[in-house]
Amino acid sequence: MADLWSEREMGMMRSRLTERDLVAEKLLNDSGTYLVDDGGYSWRQTLEEMEIHFVGHPLGPGQARNACVTISSGHLKVVLGGRAVFDDDLWGPVRPSESTWVVEDGVLRVELQKVPMEPLEQNNWPRCGRSEPHKYEKEHQARVARREARQLRREEQRRQAEEQERRRSEEEKRRIEDE
Repeated sequence: MADLWSEREMGMMRSRLTERDLVAEKLLNDSGTYLVDDGGYSWRQTLEEMEIHFVGHPLGPGQARNACVTISSGHLKVVLGGRAVFDDDLWGPVRPSESTWVVEDGVLRVELQKVPMEPLEQNNWPRCGRSEPHKYEKEHQARVARREARQLRREEQRRQAEEQERRRSEEEKRRIEDE
């Protein structure tokens, strides 16, 4: 019996550690690509670099010369076809002298070299520009909606239980009065 209990406890401890390790791994190595719908661009990152693809703003062969990209340590401005498609403070500092941009297959790609920060988790940016939504905003909103739905169900169940108890109490009073 003790061995079965020990195995169960060890399994529970391992699962907590594994979950914590997975979260830590996700904070350090973000392999996702995040699409900013209203901005017409997507971005992905490593601990050292931020790569932004302006997929919603395709450039023809002659239009690539008109692209204007200004990279400063805390700000990025991208003007395509005379229109600013990105003009925002960056989530963290970058090295402008080591950052580049290029047009490939009609898509502008900006590569920003991040300034390393300690602890390493700070190099995993939650968003590219400070004004854009958090990269996990959709997931967060879905969790909030599920939580609110659970709370509403619980409140409804509590209300129904109170109503049943009230009815039982009234029936009990009537029964006692009839006796």
